[in-house]
Amino acid sequence: MRFIDAIRPTRMNHARTRPRARQRQTGLAKFLALVATAAACVLVYALYDQYLETRVERVESLGSLQRVLGGTLGYPVIVETETAYLPLERPLAIAKGAPLVLETRANQTRYVCSADQTICARTTRKTLDGAPAGPAARTP
Repeated sequence: MRFIDAIRPTRMNHARTRPRARQRQTGLAKFLALVATAAACVLVYALYDQYLETRVERVESLGSLQRVLGGTLGYPVIVETETAYLPLERPLAIAKGAPLVLETRANQTRYVCSADQTICARTTRKTLDGAPAGPAARTP
């Protein structure tokens, strides 16, 4: 037997090793296709959610701005109006007594806005523990 015949794979060995290599390649290709599909789905959902956030479904009057509370180290900004207390993600720069509205967007996020809807701030997802559910309490 010659040396070249000893190192050359036989037909039987060649048939056994080649499908495993193909199987690894097709498994990797399937995995990469799955990852690409998942990434595309996440991207489409993010774009759709962004689109829904631009569509206003409902606008409710909140009355005039009474005062703004909080906004320090981990506490949300709380806006007090004639009808409700609302926690906001960031403070609003609106004059006291200015009329406010509550916008509900298509993806169910809520924004407190000025009456002309030029200045808006998103409400937080957290609820206010211990805050009155009804109209703001007025102290004499």
